[in-house]
Amino acid sequence: MPAWPTPPGRKCITVELPTEQVDHLDREADYLGCTRVAYLRQLILRDMGRLAQSKAPSKARRAG
Repeated sequence: MPAWPTPPGRKCITVELPTEQVDHLDREADYLGCTRVAYLRQLILRDMGRLAQSKAPSKARRAG
């Protein structure tokens, strides 16, 4: 946990991962030219967008 207070609306987390997964994160982040945490944020935002789209009613369901 951080030694400083987190800003309102934010939480600090600690994640324990196998070395292979951290190495993968680092390679992907380096490929994209960002930090490990920036890459994780991108993955989360992409996933949130995908989930929001899948929960939206489809035209077929609205018309029926």
